[in-house]
Amino acid sequence: MGLAQTGTGKTAAFGLPLLHRLLDIGHPPGPKNVRALILAPTRELIAQIKDNFEVFTKGTAVKITMVVGGASLFKQAQALSKGTDVLVATPGRLIDLLERGDVKLDQCAYLVLDEADHMLDMGFIHSLRKIAKHIPLKRQTMLFSATMPKDISEIADTYLRDPIKVQVAPPGKPVERISQGVHYIPNGDKARVLEEYLKKHPGEQALVFGRTKHGSEKLMKLLAVWGFKVGSIHGNKTSSATASLTCWSPQTSPHAGSTFRPCATSTTSTCRTCRKTMSTASAVRHGRGPMAPRSASVLLPRWASCRPSKRC
Repeated sequence: MGLAQTGTGKTAAFGLPLLHRLLDIGHPPGPKNVRALILAPTRELIAQIKDNFEVFTKGTAVKITMVVGGASLFKQAQALSKGTDVLVATPGRLIDLLERGDVKLDQCAYLVLDEADHMLDMGFIHSLRKIAKHIPLKRQTMLFSATMPKDISEIADTYLRDPIKVQVAPPGKPVERISQGVHYIPNGDKARVLEEYLKKHPGEQALVFGRTKHGSEKLMKLLAVWGFKVGSIHGNKTSSATASLTCWSPQTSPHAGSTFRPCATSTTSTCRTCRKTMSTASAVRHGRGPMAPRSASVLLPRWASCRPSKRC
């Protein structure tokens, strides 16, 4: 059981020893079989773990497979049909594949629960119990968490046997590399305070968390109207929309699938498909989106992109 702050190298801590053992096996896994299972609560974290493992396994025959919600279930089943050495998954999508018979865990010898505290916060405890029933009792289980609430202790007692506890920092200790501050302001003024703060740090990236999906999307659109290059990530976004946010550049819209680029003037946009230049409000209508203010350039989301077969 490992307790450490985010960014301290937990993935390498369990990934490198695990891969060392898998490399010693010397033959590929059977159809639909999994040798090691890594569970994490979100698609973004799963993708990060997979990217790290691909770096670790470069030049070897170890196969890494990722399964998450919001992606094609059929393609994921195909990827698992020949078996995999390491399966990195979110609990919900893994249960879908288990119920369909697309994956078998009876040969799984290693179970890793990464960011276990977040999985509990998101209500995945029942999913963990379902998945654990498919894995042999004779296995090595590793649990990693940034905090140690009471529920984590209960999970450790249930799934771990005589665990060794490795703790890098005391539970609840703030990250030393981050300067923290608190602003007490009325609810209606928060967006303007955020705008002022972002303008004080031009050229820097910012990550803003919201309480709800609707509120986060509303704030994203408001910041776009104010001239910021902005995108949003939440449960209503597809995996491709989320992944595209890692490919932003100053010349392209940060929204997934967007086909409009802000021009030099703040009231016009250009369709990349038909190359028409038009007012921002016309551009939104051109892409079948909602009406937008004429006074600002709007970065259109995926569903408001221009459709060549219809409009161009």
